[in-house]
Amino acid sequence: ILRLVRLVRFARIMRLMRWPFFQDLIDMIQGLLGGSSTLAWSLIPFLLAIYMASLVFRDSLGPDPRQAQTEDGSGRTLEKYFKSVPRAMLTIFRCSFGDCSTEQGTPIFEHVVGSYGWFWSFFLCAFLFLMVVGISNVIGAIFLQSVLASGASLEQRKRDARLDCEVRWATNFMIFLRALLTRSQMSDLVEVLDKMIVGSMTEDMLEQMSDVEVSRDVFNKVVQEDEDAIDALKRLDICTQDSRHLADLLDPDNNGKIGILELVDGLKRLRGHPRRYDVVAVDLMVRCVQEKLDDIWRWMMENNGVLAELTAVQSGWTKAVDAQTSQVQRSRSWGSESDVQ
Repeated sequence: ILRLVRLVRFARIMRLMRWPFFQDLIDMIQGLLGGSSTLAWSLIPFLLAIYMASLVFRDSLGPDPRQAQTEDGSGRTLEKYFKSVPRAMLTIFRCSFGDCSTEQGTPIFEHVVGSYGWFWSFFLCAFLFLMVVGISNVIGAIFLQSVLASGASLEQRKRDARLDCEVRWATNFMIFLRALLTRSQMSDLVEVLDKMIVGSMTEDMLEQMSDVEVSRDVFNKVVQEDEDAIDALKRLDICTQDSRHLADLLDPDNNGKIGILELVDGLKRLRGHPRRYDVVAVDLMVRCVQEKLDDIWRWMMENNGVLAELTAVQSGWTKAVDAQTSQVQRSRSWGSESDVQ
């Protein structure tokens, strides 16, 4: 029973995490999980560089019985921090993150200068500069890149899931269509739409709804003023920033009205971000049309003489028909005059 209670509490906590207030926390956790592999692999070059440097500084700055200590005891102070390879690694690790001081708070660089001269102090500074500015920044940049890539991949999967959800599409499309019908003052069609939503749908209802057309003025007012319609478009991943031009896109025949079938097809194509294959498809269609126009133009140029002959024959036939028609009219007029006489 206690385990069930704990599971219920955990489920409530996870349900609370879905609130928009916790979205930043969820993004940070997902970013850490996405960059965890980079952090794990970054330990190898980082520890390898520290280990190689600790070997050098252990032999050069560590205790040496043959080396004479200075009068101020600075040599003995350094021996404590470089007396073994693990202790030297800890010291270099501390210095790599800014804590390069002794227990008394004095910088280790001063003791290195006092005991071993400027050469080893410069060497230690150069190594710490390489660690802080070089390796740490490279690791940080790769970690940031992996976190951004993980976030983009996760967002893409969520977007694909939203685009593939048929329930999401049907629900929000019905909300948008209801707003259009309400603004168009089609109360009978609104009742038909409500019956279709609850499941009592017939073929007559489908035919009646497929014949519906909404004017572009009504459509523009809905996408700019109706909050429910705007929220429905946002939930369908349709950008509402260019809502003024949305009616132009959904009216391909430019007759001033938008049909239901045009609305369904157009909204489905507008969902999500622009993709590369959209641009490629348009480019291929333009190329196909251009090739057909080139073929028509080439055929006209090759058959220019034939077209001229056909035109001349047609003009001759036209003249002959006109002459025959005028002759018939004159003969009729002469016949009428003789009858009168």
